[in-house]
Amino acid sequence: MTKNNINVVWASNLDDEFRRIVAFSHTYRYIAVDFEYPGVIVQTARDASATTRYADMKSNVDCMNPIQVGLTLFNNNNNNNDHHLPSYMTWQINLNGFNPETDLQSRPSIELLRRSGVDLERNRAEGVSESMFADRMVELLFEAGLQWVTFHGLYDLGYLTKIMTLGDPLPGTASEFMCRVSSLFGTVYDVKYIAGACDGLKGGEIGLMTASKILKVDVEDGVHHQAGYDSLVTAMDSSL
Repeated sequence: MTKNNINVVWASNLDDEFRRIVAFSHTYRYIAVDFEYPGVIVQTARDASATTRYADMKSNVDCMNPIQVGLTLFNNNNNNNDHHLPSYMTWQINLNGFNPETDLQSRPSIELLRRSGVDLERNRAEGVSESMFADRMVELLFEAGLQWVTFHGLYDLGYLTKIMTLGDPLPGTASEFMCRVSSLFGTVYDVKYIAGACDGLKGGEIGLMTASKILKVDVEDGVHHQAGYDSLVTAMDSSL
């Protein structure tokens, strides 16, 4: 792949970067989203029902704080109307709501994020508040008309919905949640779900990086388990 720069966002450059996101959003059709968060407290069995999966996600998201948001603008099949723009434009927004000293967390998940280069202390000191992020997202949601893309995105959509409703608990049922997602974000695609119907993708029972290898997407220039990079890989996987 051609090297893609990931724009790193802190409180100090939030306004400048969101002006760019909104400006460029009219040139692209899709936006991939990924969250990094402090793991899960309520574990979900592999064979759990959809109802249980949603209930477990709600339990975790309602009581935990996300750490990073990754957003990648792109078009299907790398088709840009403006050929001077890159195929993908990625931002990584560092959030300040998670306190590594006091907040609920899964220790293995936090250790993995630290090994992946996430600076939790800097996030806390210099990151973006969830309310500031939600405020800047309003124009993007209601003016750009983008279609959203995730990979195994139940938690990503859960955290994004929680932020955009200013921290309200998620709806009580999965059907109510999907209605909320539809009203906030419009069309949403889940690449993992789509992969389940594609030959050679193991019925969708694969992770993000495995899907990239099968699809022969060159993803060597980045760090997995950082939200910006993972949103970029999600976009690349879905745009083939």
